[in-house]
Amino acid sequence: MLPEMGSSSRLYERWCWIEIVRSLLRRGFQIDRGSTQILDGERGLLGLDDMRITLSDGESTVRLNSARNVSGLDRILELEVEGSAGVSRYAFKPMFGVTPSSLEQSVHELLRLGGYKVVVLIVPSDVEPALRENVYMVPLVPGGSKLSFRGLLGALLSQG
Repeated sequence: MLPEMGSSSRLYERWCWIEIVRSLLRRGFQIDRGSTQILDGERGLLGLDDMRITLSDGESTVRLNSARNVSGLDRILELEVEGSAGVSRYAFKPMFGVTPSSLEQSVHELLRLGGYKVVVLIVPSDVEPALRENVYMVPLVPGGSKLSFRGLLGALLSQG
């Protein structure tokens, strides 16, 4: 499935957004339709800059939307978890076509982001999950296993 995506980082980014939502639904969250905007008035998908969704499981509220990174050139997927322990914010950065230099540059820039408890780099290849200074790298491959990604997301929600 991934080769069919060609070199479309925007398509991979949208797919990652949907996988985050699907993972939350699997954990028992429900969509708050009044706070969610994924479709425009003509029922077409909105651009990633305008998409936002709010989900709740009765104890926690999760908001997912797009935000610009430090340079303002790339988007990150921002996940905000509000629960009894307060509010925690996490940044997810889909990395399509990763090279060692682009990875290092992204890690450097994402570490400069303020206010995020953890930053997660999502890569479309089978790599071992890794951690570096509150920056995780986790694989999320179309058609592949999503266990590492869902495990990390579950751990972040439980810290929330």
